Amino acid sequence: MSRTCPFSPPPDYAGLREHPGLPRLTGPSGRTVFVAARHDDVRTVLGDARFGSDRSHPDFPRMRVGETVFPGFRPSLIGMDPPEHGPARRAVAGEFTIRRMRELRPEVQCIVDGLLDDELRYVNGSAFSVSALPATW
Repeated sequence: MSRTCPFSPPPDYAGLREHPGLPRLTGPSGRTVFVAARHDDVRTVLGDARFGSDRSHPDFPRMRVGETVFPGFRPSLIGMDPPEHGPARRAVAGEFTIRRMRELRPEVQCIVDGLLDDELRYVNGSAFSVSALPATW
């Protein structure tokens, strides 16, 4: 499927969203993949243990022919499947509570204010925007 606009899904997605189910398509690597284009289908896939996020699994859909996972690759939380995902999620869950976000707010505000101050300082005569840079701690 080709995009006609970098900010919109390919036009062929509209046809996929018209019918329930998971159509099988040939991916860029030549392998058959499922496509979940409707909200209900995405929810179904996310709740079905037959689908996973583990890139090291031999059936994980590859985007390119010959694509492999580097030896020793350790996935981030979003790339883990059960049973590894549960303990890893519990280990970091405390860092994402409402209370913790409130505690971080002053530090985040300070970082953003500093970046905006830099932006205002450099905006005149500069073709480069510091707001295009990632906020770093």
